[in-house]
Amino acid sequence: MAKLPIEIAETIDRLKRQLLDIIDDATKAEYTLFEQFGETDRTIDYLDQLKNVAQQADERFSQFSRFATTLG
Repeated sequence: MAKLPIEIAETIDRLKRQLLDIIDDATKAEYTLFEQFGETDRTIDYLDQLKNVAQQADERFSQFSRFATTLG
C-alpha cells in the first residue's frame, strides 16, 4: 500500500481542521438563529441551509479521514 507524502498528509490534516471549523461555525449559527428567532417561515430556509452546510462539511471530513486511513 502506498504511503502519502508528508505534504499531502499535512494538507489533508489542515483541510480536516478547516472542515471541523465549518461544522462548528454552521452549527453555532444555526443554534443562535433558532434561539433568537425560532423556527418561522422566515428562518426555516436559513436553518435548513446551515444544517446542510454542516452535513456537507461532515461528509467531506469523513471522506478525507477514510482516504488518509486507506493510504496512510
